[in-house]
Amino acid sequence: MLAKTTDAERKLANFRAVLHLPEPSEEYRQAERNYQAAIDAREMVTSEKNAILADIAQAGFTSPFQRTPSRTPADVAAIDIELKPLVAAEAEAKATRDRLRGEYAATAKASLAGATADFHVAVSLKLDELRELLDIGSALHAEALQASIELEQPIISGAAKLNSGLVEMVRKIVASWRR
Repeated sequence: MLAKTTDAERKLANFRAVLHLPEPSEEYRQAERNYQAAIDAREMVTSEKNAILADIAQAGFTSPFQRTPSRTPADVAAIDIELKPLVAAEAEAKATRDRLRGEYAATAKASLAGATADFHVAVSLKLDELRELLDIGSALHAEALQASIELEQPIISGAAKLNSGLVEMVRKIVASWRR
């Protein structure tokens, strides 16, 4: 026997299917890789420069008879010259990546606009439904108190607090998300 799929289950399945970012373009992925490669190249040379500076500094703290630096300030200057095009390449790769990331973000937002609006409506409707259920529980609790009957179900006695506290707070947050 086949299980019946409810309307709510179909809606959830639909949201699971459509609420995903689209795949980024290969151009954007390549720009990410190029930017990371530019960072790695600059960091490698920067590490070499830092090692030279540490060697020079360490030699300056010891007696001149004990050790002379294996590298000189001229080596630092040479590294600085080597760094300039790497820094420029990194900046260019970042600019390209950022431009393509912006295009991807705009495409993703546009492609998801309808689905996210539907999602917002669905969440709001579920919160309204929960609020109504808790109103029913609150009314029952009030009736029971009037009749001096203590109901044993905490959900009934706590329904008013849930509704006025948590649910109302979440409803306000969700309402603030409307754009």
